[in-house]
Amino acid sequence: QRQQSKNYNYTSGAINSQNKQFWKGPARVYVNAMLPGRPFSSNSNGVWPAHWLMPNTKACWPSNGEIDIMEMINGDGVLHGTYHWSPNCSNCNCTNLQLGGQTKITGDWNATWHEYAVEYTNDWIAFVLDSKVYSNITRGMKHKGVPAAFYDVPYYLILNTAVGGPWPKPVDASTTFPLYHYIDYVHVSKPK
Repeated sequence: QRQQSKNYNYTSGAINSQNKQFWKGPARVYVNAMLPGRPFSSNSNGVWPAHWLMPNTKACWPSNGEIDIMEMINGDGVLHGTYHWSPNCSNCNCTNLQLGGQTKITGDWNATWHEYAVEYTNDWIAFVLDSKVYSNITRGMKHKGVPAAFYDVPYYLILNTAVGGPWPKPVDASTTFPLYHYIDYVHVSKPK
């Protein structure tokens, strides 16, 4: 919502399962959701919904990885699935390496349920929209010449909508509030 809270001009919500629910791979995590924002409209500037997995460890970011199941900025209809890692961290001074892919979502994501998912093991990650894989990351792939590193650690889930931030455009007078990020269900499954 566009409302004052302490030093902020906006409020937003999040679901965070840290130290409550977390999963080691191999696993499939999928979220059935309707995302906030007006499709393909400037009325979504500064809106940043995301579903992501963080390591349920005390390691410095991103030394145990971060799996961004889905991010979309400014209502542009482009979904980003990204994996972050860092093979070397000295005193928590870590290099952020990343690999991922994108896909375009069609229709009104703010009025239609879609399944945003990731499947992961200790050797690969697949990003999925409505049961279709749109990007894969495997152990042999590299960023800046560094092979992707995968970690045998448990991950917890965050579902949130950020307002503003370093990646999206700033919120402006045309951004429509209130915004709603509906979650129908979250399923976590493991292969048999």
